[in-house]
Amino acid sequence: MHSIIMDPTNGEIYAAASLPLLNPSDLANAKEGATDLKSISTTYEPGSTFKSVAAMAILENNVLTPDSQIFCPSQLKADEYVIKDAKPRDSVTYTFRQIMEKSSNIGISLANEKLG
Repeated sequence: MHSIIMDPTNGEIYAAASLPLLNPSDLANAKEGATDLKSISTTYEPGSTFKSVAAMAILENNVLTPDSQIFCPSQLKADEYVIKDAKPRDSVTYTFRQIMEKSSNIGISLANEKLG
């Protein structure tokens, strides 16, 4: 688990933390991984962190409403890539609200296509 608190207007970072916690005064007993600040040193799949930005653009541009429905296949081919959700599932129709609640990679990809 890791987190960053920052000012979005200027990018100033106020705090960054990750688990396991590190006690700098007791490095001899540091748990494995405690010296890594994962919120800075670990890469993230953009879909996981960018869904809220895409959702705001979709809602602000009146492309979809929270109750708009989108058919979400179990996987989605995009060029040479296959987009899947974190948990395997059958094809299903989700509302835009459900897409966000379930953090559906497929759903946000299809919703984002509607922005044009």
